Amino acid sequence: MNLKSQFAMFAAAATLFLASCKKDKAFNESGALKLNGGMAAAPSFTSPTGPWVVWGGKGDLYWSGAINGYGTLPATLSFPAAGNFGVNYAVGGRAAFNYLYKLSSSNVGSRGIQRYSVSSTGAVTESGAFFNLGGSPLMQTNEINFSLYKPDTAYYTNADATPAAERLKVFRFNPTATPMTAAGYTAIDFSAVFNPSASNVTNPITTTASTKLIGSKMIIDRGDYIFADVLFGNSYNSLKQVVQADNNVYVAAFNKSTGHITVSSFTGASNIGLFNDAPLVSRDEVTGDIYFSTLGNMATSTSLSKILKIDAASNTINASWNIDMAANFSGRKGEFNALLVHDNIIYTKIPKTDVTYLGSGHGVSYRSDIWQWTAVNALTKASKRLNVPLDNYYAYQNARLINNEVYFIYNNSTPANNAGIRKIPALNTGTFGSATSPIATTAVSGFTSAAGYIRIMGLDRL
Repeated sequence: MNLKSQFAMFAAAATLFLASCKKDKAFNESGALKLNGGMAAAPSFTSPTGPWVVWGGKGDLYWSGAINGYGTLPATLSFPAAGNFGVNYAVGGRAAFNYLYKLSSSNVGSRGIQRYSVSSTGAVTESGAFFNLGGSPLMQTNEINFSLYKPDTAYYTNADATPAAERLKVFRFNPTATPMTAAGYTAIDFSAVFNPSASNVTNPITTTASTKLIGSKMIIDRGDYIFADVLFGNSYNSLKQVVQADNNVYVAAFNKSTGHITVSSFTGASNIGLFNDAPLVSRDEVTGDIYFSTLGNMATSTSLSKILKIDAASNTINASWNIDMAANFSGRKGEFNALLVHDNIIYTKIPKTDVTYLGSGHGVSYRSDIWQWTAVNALTKASKRLNVPLDNYYAYQNARLINNEVYFIYNNSTPANNAGIRKIPALNTGTFGSATSPIATTAVSGFTSAAGYIRIMGLDRL
């Protein structure tokens, strides 16, 4: 096919795409929905005024427990609280639009997204029908991933969908409708990313890998683009991570106005994110920069874990910036397994010694009391430890920014079942620079083990 014919086909396809968008719900954003140089006016998830939620966990294999609601946080937590809602997988969720959302538990019987309401006194109830996406809810090879954006727009991917072509789409749904629904929302097809002759893709990927996934660990809507990770490989490691076919991370940026997709990559990094209940992706609401953690192969500690970013004015990974676990933390072997970024300050956890994953043999068990909550200046890469007790990574949740305060949960075994919540005023580069390490924190809630509950698994406010 000659170039003129290709251009004609692309022009026709673009015309059809734009025409369909005009009929589609909440897709073309203009006027009042744009501000701050193209950053979409998504609602703030960080200034809630409603009830609190604390996830309590038991000691069984699947982290069963309860969602516990409170009008105000008590000085001492004891689970289950009055009005709690029991779940078979209590590893946390996400609060937005006056609801609480989480990936399904085994008591539901299939995979999907659950939604809860919490009363002003802390009573937790299911809100609307379960958004059922089929399949086994726990221990599947690939998880569902979802991202909340606006009251009428959220995104999900299904990495076990059939046929396999569905795994290359980002689907949209209405997270506040009852029931939650995808009706009227067209899926966004990223399959052209793997078509080397695609005219609507910059830097398409050529691969013969048997497994190809889009957005399995990262979906984020910012301004003119929807960003999704690209994963492809032929096998799985013991942590059910797809083993990337090469030692690179890939992100695809879909232009919502034109349908063009730009693929960027970072060499020497692999495996974005870990557990989809706590995505290792964070948008700095002050700067607009997007940050994400790459774990590498956790069983071999290759490649080493990194934090990467996409600048606010860009749709590609910043190839000249990264924070490396080994290079920036004295050769440490371990993973950035928590991530929150606000006002150029990164909140993460750093192991105080090398970490062993599933017999890799290069450190202590990753469930040991070794994880130190740490703040990092994204501009200088300087770091300071926070005065929070060591954590054992039985809880996956990231730090939470709530009304300009940052909340941290911790669990450790000294003494047994020691857990709690601490907070600090959100830092900026100035207050970070003047703070003495370890940076002082304020105790919010302690914890008393009871009724089989031995740890705090998460914190949110509606």
